[in-house]
Amino acid sequence: MIRILLVDNYDSFTYNIWMYLSELPDVECVVVKNDVPLESVPLEDFDGVVISPGPGSPDVPADVGISRTIVTSVDLPILGVCLGHQLIGSVYGAKVGPAPTIMHGRPSRISRGEDRLFRGMGEEFTAVRYHSLALSGVEEPLEVIAEDEDGVPMAIRHSGRLVWGVQFHPESVLSDDGRLLLRNFAEIVTESRNTAANPADRKDAINCTWVCVEGKADGQALFKAFCGLSTESFWLDSSDTGQARFSIIGGLPDAHSKTVSYRVAEQRVKVTDSDGSVRYADVDVFTFLKDQQRLLSVDREEELPFEFRPGFVGYFGYELRADTEEMVVSRHSRLPDARFLLTDRYVVVDHLEDKVYLLFAAGRGLGKHADAQAWFESASHTVRKVISEPPGRMERMPPGESVEVAFRDSKETYLAKILKCQDYLASGDSYELCLTNSASIAGEFDAAETYARLRTASPVPYGAFLRNSEFSVLSASPERFMTIGGDRSVRVSPIKGTRRRGATAAEDAALKRELATDEKEVAENLMIVDLMRNDLSRVSEVGSVRPVELFGVHTFASVHQMVSTVESKLRQDVAAVDCIRMAFPPGSMTGAPKLRSMEILAALEEEPRGIYAGVLGWVSLNGRADLSVVIRTLVLEKDSASFGVGGAITLLSDPEAEYAETLVKAAAPKSAFEGLDYRIGIIPHG
Repeated sequence: MIRILLVDNYDSFTYNIWMYLSELPDVECVVVKNDVPLESVPLEDFDGVVISPGPGSPDVPADVGISRTIVTSVDLPILGVCLGHQLIGSVYGAKVGPAPTIMHGRPSRISRGEDRLFRGMGEEFTAVRYHSLALSGVEEPLEVIAEDEDGVPMAIRHSGRLVWGVQFHPESVLSDDGRLLLRNFAEIVTESRNTAANPADRKDAINCTWVCVEGKADGQALFKAFCGLSTESFWLDSSDTGQARFSIIGGLPDAHSKTVSYRVAEQRVKVTDSDGSVRYADVDVFTFLKDQQRLLSVDREEELPFEFRPGFVGYFGYELRADTEEMVVSRHSRLPDARFLLTDRYVVVDHLEDKVYLLFAAGRGLGKHADAQAWFESASHTVRKVISEPPGRMERMPPGESVEVAFRDSKETYLAKILKCQDYLASGDSYELCLTNSASIAGEFDAAETYARLRTASPVPYGAFLRNSEFSVLSASPERFMTIGGDRSVRVSPIKGTRRRGATAAEDAALKRELATDEKEVAENLMIVDLMRNDLSRVSEVGSVRPVELFGVHTFASVHQMVSTVESKLRQDVAAVDCIRMAFPPGSMTGAPKLRSMEILAALEEEPRGIYAGVLGWVSLNGRADLSVVIRTLVLEKDSASFGVGGAITLLSDPEAEYAETLVKAAAPKSAFEGLDYRIGIIPHG
């Protein structure tokens, strides 16, 4: 339920607006006169404001009363109608004077631009007008978004706030789609309410502006051009563009950024600003990210073809299970359990439409509005230069020193652990246990070059390169953990079930059929689907959790995978970060029941998984998210590289086949060292 304040400027049509709004589901509309004391209006109880028509002029204080103060001081979505529209124009520098033609109860044709206030309405429509005055000289921060036949402004919007004005009367019985316009405004109010914990948060609103450059640009070349000199950067990389459409680049050297790191053992978040200053928050990382959710105003948001919005890019490591499941974790990773970058400049590549979007976020310690245009100009020049150049090719590395891939558990040890898992399963402690092994490679490796080889050898829809001065994360993950859209829709796509690719087309097809009909693989997948349905049911609207794909076989560069997808709709009282927390760690990396399975696995594996088996991606400032599961992923440190592999163990598992599957999965991270010789060994203990 949202509450909309309707300020009545003593107009005879105010209650027609009230009726249209009150007829909408989950909307309560409250009317107050414009001459009541402002302190008597509990603004903190409202989610949006409509300022009614009325007699007089917006420049006469007695005619508008508290309406002017509300426009200037209240950071809520605002819609001004007729006099309210003129008031918004007056506040922001437009001229209010006699209209070219006085319109009293007369319909006219209105031509509109693209704006979510007009969503679903015709490009031209008829609206009834009652006014003698009109706006002219509309300039920044306002923009005209609708005009009449003579070019008189019929609708305006603010570029940095959720503020609109319409000169016509949508509540008139002869106005086309007046109900729809008011419904659209109510939806804007709902979306805004869901992105901020309370109205006070709205003072910290961030404004995102953007430009688009057309042309086919190579993602790798763009990353090098923008972030080649940066030690703190990211590239969320759809290297398999046939299965994913967008790539996201950030962490430019001249950007205003903040890094967020967290260790479970310390139970506090460390925030480092671009100038090196450090502050701490004594909360877990999920609570911190939830507290950072703010109103995010996006210019021409309806024109963006992607869900991504400015926010935190990074990873949640597996040991955060201590916070999500209230478990005791006795072994801690040497790397942060979570690390994110919040920055003010983003490059988004649309691989389908061959466009590059440049996003700039200003406010709340990020960029300054005054810097946006200069960056857009220089960044657009960089993009056009990349577009004009042929993409580079990744050359195979010449053979050099042999590289030893050392697994923590030998084949014999891993097989023994599989048998122990099956003992637990037989005794009823779990239905499925996702056992993992870890591997390391000694040596110094260039992170950017290594990732270039990885993405070339193993293109995937959810690849990622996260780089900082201490370590880098290089992911060739085929598995999406969770997406949360602007409409609060949630989608999870767990993977369970793997086959290698065939040497011939016939063998490849046979392996796909084998995977699709394998009873053991289907059972593995089903258990995780039911687990994810359970997790989503804790945070979703009743009746909204439903599978949309079961046991589909998807083909990637090195493997076939069995993928299922479940969708739901978040409850209104649940934030996006709450949903992530509730489903973490991914069920595909634990087994079921989750808590008991993780306890068993911790005892068997005897070391932290670290970043592996967690999730990575982005969490926006306004409650959207897109995260992949950290599998087929390398972690590069100063003198070593490491990765994890594993598989789901059930009572139907064949230990030898499970071990062989881990080697198939290891092929992706190992492909990053193509051209080097390999030796398989065991990590020495003691």
